[in-house]
Amino acid sequence: MNHSDRNTWKRLRRKKSALFGLTVIGLSILTAVFAYFIAPDHSPDANRMIVEIGGSKPGFTQKFLRLKKENEPAPSSFLRQLADGREDEFTYIPINGFTRKGDSLVVQKFVDEGIEERIAYPLRLVEPSAATREMPYNIETRTFWLGTDKYGRDILSRLLVGVRVSLAVGIAQGQRHAGDGDMVVVGELAAENAGHQHQDDVEGGVGGHHDTGLGHRHVGRARWHEDHVVRAGRDTH
Repeated sequence: MNHSDRNTWKRLRRKKSALFGLTVIGLSILTAVFAYFIAPDHSPDANRMIVEIGGSKPGFTQKFLRLKKENEPAPSSFLRQLADGREDEFTYIPINGFTRKGDSLVVQKFVDEGIEERIAYPLRLVEPSAATREMPYNIETRTFWLGTDKYGRDILSRLLVGVRVSLAVGIAQGQRHAGDGDMVVVGELAAENAGHQHQDDVEGGVGGHHDTGLGHRHVGRARWHEDHVVRAGRDTH
């Protein structure tokens, strides 16, 4: 870091508001890059719809039975997940409770406030994999810290993923205004140059150094004003 950079950094540290803004921008960039790893909903565009819980308030908690999809999504690389997230392996069914009966798991599916539906699933469909043994029958509890939209999508996840769009729009606007600023500077320079040229033409015409039409016009106007002043003086006397 050279002397100029050190001075810039010292000035920046003295301005708390600028330092705070720089911190917010840095955190926003990190959030945008790792959004799908931070967001509770890692599906593309955080678009996991669970309509039964649509319009839930912030802090809402719900149990879910996770049923493995028949057509499993293809495995995706780290970079692909970083850029687009990854498809859900499970279908999320909101439930209020469950009991085991023989070789079936009977759940009370949440349909709406005060409305339930009893559904039985074979145990082979709901037994957890080795990686999720801590979840009995593939049942988990999720908290929606900012609630859900009308389609039952997690608002927090969508906000985190949406940071990318906000940054992209901000960068595009910054580039646009930077381009407009360049055009304004060019316009001001052109206007200033034209003004200097106009002044040179006038001075050259009056002084006789440049034989230009503009100079002759200004000389003619000067003589016209001089004649009228002289005539006015004669009339007064």
